Amino acid sequence: MVKVKICGLKDEANVRIAVENGADFLGFVFFDKSPRNIALADAKDLAKFARVINPNIQICAVTVAPDDNLLNDLKIAFSPDYVQIHAIDNIDRIKEIQNQGFKIIHAFGIENEQDLQKAQQYFGIAEFILFDAKPPKNATNAGGFGISFDWNLLKDLPQNLDWFLSGGLKPENVSGAIAATNAKNVDVSSGIESSLGIKNPELIKSFLQNSKRG
Repeated sequence: MVKVKICGLKDEANVRIAVENGADFLGFVFFDKSPRNIALADAKDLAKFARVINPNIQICAVTVAPDDNLLNDLKIAFSPDYVQIHAIDNIDRIKEIQNQGFKIIHAFGIENEQDLQKAQQYFGIAEFILFDAKPPKNATNAGGFGISFDWNLLKDLPQNLDWFLSGGLKPENVSGAIAATNAKNVDVSSGIESSLGIKNPELIKSFLQNSKRG
C-alpha cells in the first residue's frame, strides 16, 4: 500500500485527522520564510501527541540547508525519525548529518533530465529521495508551491530506490499520479490547504483515502 506524508502541519486538530486517517509520515517545517513554519516547542508537542495516537508514525523535520545548531535543537526537542533536506548539494554534508544520527529524505526540484541526473548522485546515500517540482525563479521558499513536473522523467528509476513523489499533488490527482509513476510514497502540503499554510481537514481525509486506494 502507498505510504503518505502529510507535510506542513501546525495544529493538533489536523495532526489528529492525519494520523487517524492513515498518514504514515508527518512533516513539520523549520524554515522561517515558509507560511508553514513552526516553532520547535510546538512541533515537540505535536510530535508527542501524534505518537500517542500511533506510536509507529514517522516524524519528519523539513529543513532548508540546516546547520548543526538547528540539527542539535531538533534532536533535543523531539528526535525526528527523518530530516528532510532542501538546498544541499554536497554528499559529504549529507553524510555528516547522517553521522549525527539522522535519517535523510533528500529533496530535489525536478524540471528536466539534468536535474534528475544531479539527484542520482544521492541514490543509495539518502534513505529517501523526494522528487518535487523545481521552485519558480525568485522563489524564497523551497517547496509547497502546488506545481507539478513531468512525471515521465521518473519512468526509469531503479526498482530498489526508496522515493517520494511530491509537487502539485491533491486529492483529485493523486490516484492518477500513483498510477503514472508507480510511486510507493507520496508527499502533500499545499494540495490539502484551503488557503496558504492553512490545512483543510476534509482535504486531508480525501487525499489519504485516494492515495491508499490508488
